[in-house]
Order: sequence, then structure tokens, then C-alpha cells
Amino acid sequence: MRYCFLDTNIFIHCQDIKDIDWQSELGVSEICLVIAPVVFEELDVFKDDPRNNRKRNRARSAINFLETVLDSPDQTVRDGVTLEYAEEMPAIEFGIYNLNSNNNDDRLVASAICWSQTHVNSELILVSHDSGPRIKAKQRGLHARELTDKYKLPDQLDPRDKEIREFKSKLAQIENAQPKLQLGFWDSMGKLVTYLHASNDFSKSLISESELEDLLQTERDKSQYVPIAQPIDNDQLPVFSTLATFRKTVTNSQIDEYYRNVDDFLERYREYLVDISLARVFPHRSILLNLVLMNEGSIPAQNVEIRLDVEGSSKVLLQVPEAPPYEPSPPAKPEPRSLFDFGAYDRNLLPYLGHGIHGNNIDLGPPWEEWTREEDSSGLSWYEYGIKKIQHHRSRDMEPLYLCLNECDKFPVTVGVAYEVTADNLVDMLTGDLTVIVNQSAP
Repeated sequence: MRYCFLDTNIFIHCQDIKDIDWQSELGVSEICLVIAPVVFEELDVFKDDPRNNRKRNRARSAINFLETVLDSPDQTVRDGVTLEYAEEMPAIEFGIYNLNSNNNDDRLVASAICWSQTHVNSELILVSHDSGPRIKAKQRGLHARELTDKYKLPDQLDPRDKEIREFKSKLAQIENAQPKLQLGFWDSMGKLVTYLHASNDFSKSLISESELEDLLQTERDKSQYVPIAQPIDNDQLPVFSTLATFRKTVTNSQIDEYYRNVDDFLERYREYLVDISLARVFPHRSILLNLVLMNEGSIPAQNVEIRLDVEGSSKVLLQVPEAPPYEPSPPAKPEPRSLFDFGAYDRNLLPYLGHGIHGNNIDLGPPWEEWTREEDSSGLSWYEYGIKKIQHHRSRDMEPLYLCLNECDKFPVTVGVAYEVTADNLVDMLTGDLTVIVNQSAP
């Protein structure tokens, strides 16, 4: 028996699993397809994706089929092929295998590792449409491969969007002429590549939460205020005798306002410390990504929209971080005052009137000539870039992105970048994957 772990993209980008000849594809007579928990989680997210009807429909169809088979007595997909659900979440130390429990590809690989440990006499293979999880699985001693091209579905837009783009393409009045786009990285030799090999020393570390808390606690200790006399309430001021009028004291409202200002200061100080740390380690932990879009077609590409889904997209910065210009100062401690210093206006202050102008939230399409990070209500994030026009037989450099890696014990580190490119006069969406392979150099 051979166990075959399926990546989520098999259900989105390939034919239905019941229509795939798994015996011929994998060269064995009996196969059990295993579904990891993270696959169901991703399909549940995709089935409600408002941005892609095709992905949404594929995910819903896959969920319905999987639930039907898993509820059946023999859990048969087709002759010689059964289905099994890996119910338990991977119970391994992710750090030992240099995996991140917050990364879906890493969780899939972790499930496969756990399965191999409990099925020691069985063959196991991970099947994925993307290079990232395949490389990670092989680096950890697992077998991995992709399906042959005949089982992959052609890339296509949602039918409604495709109809609109076909109409715009006809407006170009150039029969059978389209742009031919290619996205990639510039490497150190000036070549356009889809696999970028880079290195950095990674000798510096970002400030840790414990270090932050120690520094903030020091500032909290400095901010403790002990009044020289018993504080009084503001409403006690009018009953002072004439003799007490000139006695110096503080009010409770002064102290309350002071500690509110301390809280605001500590928040600004925390942001300052993080910004300083990020600016300090950035040159030691970042990889410059120079992306370029090339048009090898016979006509210009109009209104090009580029979307990137970066593995662990929180690691991407859109610009070089700068240290804040100044360190925030702690608030001044309350000054004791006498009744003579207080006026009626001090005890009957009008509330501040806050006001603002809120513009209409209108979606004007992608940003033009600059990257922006977008995020939907479910927490999915991606990066967008727009180019008004790319002449044929020309290329356009984009604003660079900066890939910042977390501390890593094992190199090389592989980061996948999935992309989608559309244009008004491009009928079919251009999709693909780029890969960044990072090694550690000597500091």
C-alpha cells in the first residue's frame, strides 16, 4: 500500500481525483489518498472566496466529494484507490524540522512526517502542484512529486471576467494580436529567472518581547510618582480656608492625567524600540527582490494588474525601514500647585471637540507603479502592482520588494511566490510560481 498526501492545489488546479489514473501515475496497484487537516481548512477558506468564482466552485465541489467518500463504508474513490482523513493535527516539534506551525505548507509537510512515523512499513509520497512544499518534503527525507501535465486544468478567468476582457481585447482592432507577458526576477547576472538564489549573513536579531518588556518596565519604574502631600479632589478646592489657599499640593485629576500620559508614552516608546531594531537588523536579514515584467508579444499590454501571494507574506516589506527621528520623551510629573494657581476654568473645562473628514471608500483598482499590501476580512493577504502600459518587446522593472526572514537554524530557506497577471487586452490570466532560495553567508 502506498499512501499519497494531497496538497490543496491538487483540488483547485487539477482534474477531479476520481478521474485521475493514480495507479499509472504512481506505478502501484493500491493507493490510499490521505487528506491532512490543513487541506480541509484551506478548502473551507477558498469556498467562500469572493474574488475568484472558479476557485470557489472547485473548492465547494471538492469538499462535497470528500465528505461523500469519507462517509461511505469502504471510502473508495475508484478501483484500487481509497481515501483516508488524517484526523489528528501534526504532533511534532516544528522547530526541530525547521518548520513554521503558522505556515500551511509546513503544516502539510508536518502531517506527512507524522504519518510516516506511525506507518513505518508503508511507502509515502506527497503530491503538490507547487514547488515549495515539494522541496520542503524532499529536504526532510520524504518523497514528493507533481502530477503530469495532462491532469492539470488550463488557467482561465472567471467566465464573466473573461467575457469582459475578451470584449476589451477586440477593441484593440488588431486581430489575433496579444501581448505575451513573462514575470520573473533579475538575478546578479542580469538574467530573467524564476528561481532566485540569494544569500545574507543573518547575523543580527530583532529585539525580543522579553527585551522589550525589560526596557518598558524600566521606564514604568522611572514614571512612578509619589506626591509630597496627600492629593485632593478638585471639588475640595473651594472649601479651603484662606490660610490654605497658598499651600502647595496636587489633585487626583492631575495624577490621573499624568498616568494616562505615561501609558501613551510607553506605547510610543515600544513602537520606537521596534522601529529602531528593525532598521538596525534590516541590512543583515533582508533579500532584495527585483521583479521585472517582460512583454514579448506583438502589441502593447494595457492596464496590467499584478498580484503576488508570498509564502509567509508578513515577511515582505515594501520599503527600507527607517529609524524614527527622535526618541519619545516621558511626560513631566505633576507640579504641586496652590489654590491661588487654580481658576474656575480649571474645574469646569469644556471637553475637547474632535472632528475629521472621512472620504468615500471607493475602489479605484490597483495601485499604479507601486506595491501595496492588501488583506480581506478572512485575513488572507497579497500584494498588488499596476502598470498602465508595457510596449511590445520591452520590459518594465517594478519597485523592489524586501524579503525579511526570521531566525532560521537550517539553510537553505525556500520561499514560494505565486503570481497572477491580467491585462485589458490579455484574454487568459497569466499565472505561475517564482521561488527564492536563500543561503546563509559568512557575516
